[in-house]
Amino acid sequence: MMEKSRNRAVGRQVRKMIAAAMAAMLVFTSANVADVNAEETVLAVSENAVTGETGAGVVEAEKNTGEPEVENGGAENREAENTDLDAETADPDTENADGTHTYKNGFCTDDGCDAYEPAVLTTGKYDIDVNGEITDSDEAYEIGNAGQLYWFAGLVNGTLTDGTAQNLKANVVLTADITVNEDLLTSINTEEDGNVTNGSSFKAWRPMGMADENGEGYYKGIFDGNGHSISGLYVNRDESDDVDDRFKVGIGLFGYYSGVTRNLSVLDSYMRGEDCIGGIFGYNDGGTIQNCYSAATVCGDSYIGGICGRSEGDSIIENCYNTGYVYG
Repeated sequence: MMEKSRNRAVGRQVRKMIAAAMAAMLVFTSANVADVNAEETVLAVSENAVTGETGAGVVEAEKNTGEPEVENGGAENREAENTDLDAETADPDTENADGTHTYKNGFCTDDGCDAYEPAVLTTGKYDIDVNGEITDSDEAYEIGNAGQLYWFAGLVNGTLTDGTAQNLKANVVLTADITVNEDLLTSINTEEDGNVTNGSSFKAWRPMGMADENGEGYYKGIFDGNGHSISGLYVNRDESDDVDDRFKVGIGLFGYYSGVTRNLSVLDSYMRGEDCIGGIFGYNDGGTIQNCYSAATVCGDSYIGGICGRSEGDSIIENCYNTGYVYG
């Protein structure tokens, strides 16, 4: 009897061990099936994304691209780019009309009209006084062609005929290189004594800042060349000219000057008179001249110079140089 009991106990233990082993096999098999199903699901989504078939994976991919839709292949953008390029390479001598005048290089081309294109007054655009901030008090005229330069000279000298009042303190920012008379110095013909024989063929320049009988009329504004140049200025007031003697003194881009000028070059220009003749400044009384260059020809009797003819008072001239001829 005892032997039979032991056999039954052993049988029960064996059956328990077999049952446990079978249960473990079932768990392992289920886990493998789950892994295979997961891999198949991932492969299906990936294949849909590649083939372009509609599915959750494709929709999600489209949402995450972040690329804007472009219509017409970007034709409108290319047209805008071409327009900007044309504007940058536009001929500065192209005629333009303002409804009243037709201008070329800022000079009216209408028959019998000698009007200049007005310079453009800006407010709060440039730090003209270089104080580190731009405010509404920063007013400056933009000048981009020769006619606008002549208009501004008329504003300073009080000779405009359009009703604009004289302003000796007006400020300027050049927006382009300016040429008045093309290839001036190589076009001038002179006699043996140096007198110019074809001066009437050039557009003459009247310096900005012409002192009157009371010694007033100095230019006192800020003239910022903005790294640009002015070429082809012609002034010839030697002793043979039938003009008032005071107009033979103080000759240059500026005549009588006590303002601030910076970042400017005067090239291919001719300045001739009696006294206080300079490539850029005739007579400087307390003005500031910075970063300026002259390649003008200067002729006079006394007080002549490449940059400035005569400088007095608390004048400042710094970082300037001249490569033009000076005769006197």
